[in-house]
Amino acid sequence: MPQIFKNVAGPMAHLNRADPRATGLTLPFDRARTVGLSASEDALGLPFDPHAVGLTAPERQDFEKVRAAWVNAIADAALTPASRPQHSLGSFARSWAALFGYENMPASESACLRRLLCGRLLDDPAYLSAAADFPYVLADAQNKVFQAIAPTFSPTWWAIGKVAAVNSLLPVQTSMLQPVGTLPVVEEGEEYNEFKGAGDDGSVYLMHKRGALWGVSFEALERDGAAALRDPAERFAAAAVATEDAEAWGLFFGNPVMKDGKALFSADHGNLMSGQALSPATLKEARKALVAQNAPNGEPLYLRAKSLIVPLAMTDDAAGVLKGIGNTELPPEDRLELVVEPRADVFSQSAWYLAADPARWPGLQVAFIGGVQQPTVRSQWDMSRDTLVVKTTHIFGVGVGDWRGFVMNPGA
Repeated sequence: MPQIFKNVAGPMAHLNRADPRATGLTLPFDRARTVGLSASEDALGLPFDPHAVGLTAPERQDFEKVRAAWVNAIADAALTPASRPQHSLGSFARSWAALFGYENMPASESACLRRLLCGRLLDDPAYLSAAADFPYVLADAQNKVFQAIAPTFSPTWWAIGKVAAVNSLLPVQTSMLQPVGTLPVVEEGEEYNEFKGAGDDGSVYLMHKRGALWGVSFEALERDGAAALRDPAERFAAAAVATEDAEAWGLFFGNPVMKDGKALFSADHGNLMSGQALSPATLKEARKALVAQNAPNGEPLYLRAKSLIVPLAMTDDAAGVLKGIGNTELPPEDRLELVVEPRADVFSQSAWYLAADPARWPGLQVAFIGGVQQPTVRSQWDMSRDTLVVKTTHIFGVGVGDWRGFVMNPGA
């Protein structure tokens, strides 16, 4: 597997300088290079000693461990630029070249970066080794930055759905095997009966691969340093979450036809109220409708509403109703979370919804390969354009398998 696709392990921590000459460090390259690196750090005040930080003595002899520390340092500089304002990528490039024993770097830090990324190849083994691997170090740092930033972007569809783990891009069958109120008694010596919580009203939905490319030019790296690696990470993380929400909420508000031939919200499903404006009285009736739902085997579910979902146009009205019923003083299990979803306005500016806790009775599924919700990112250096090309791939599918955990009122 190409080195660029490796996941470099290790914590994302600030790296502190130490004197590599005091560590007795040996690496696959000769000790003279180590001394040369130490001298360069002393003279230039470079960001850190990649040899010793966070590494045990045996690990210091492993170039991959040293390389991982370097990747962490660049990623850390991108994530917390205020901690290293004085260190450009040129300083990392200079120190990286010294690690391989190449000391003839230009005085300018920009020129150092240019020499390793897009300069004329020099007939020097040390330089060739440093120049060959530095673009991959940047690419791995870019991937680490994304993995750190992606979890800070959260979708809103969590209010109505759960994550499903699948193993392939094959069509997904939603499972109707849901938890019910009670389990039957099994007397001593008696056989267990088949669980009757399963139904045939699940749906089949497709998995889709989505993705895009983004380029970070040499000029951006030279100008913004490691901070330039944040931009594609933030853009891709935000785009991934927006794509999930668009698919999930679009399906929910679009009132799709279920496997039984009826719409998600319908009188036959007992979850479509007569059109009335949101008020304490109509909210109470909607909560009763949710409680009245039965499991596929006929047992009552006693579902409590967890989320009140409204379009942006109803934000103030919904907040006023919740205040009017003393929502914050209710027992925790009866408090409603207000979810304002602007995508609802496209379908209706007056309809409002209740949803049960997806952990109790999920009606919507968002499936990911292996259950991993974050998109994948791969980066590589494009010498034809002097650009770090970042590719994101996001594979997921959305399906509605059950209506019992939702109630809709079209509004007045």
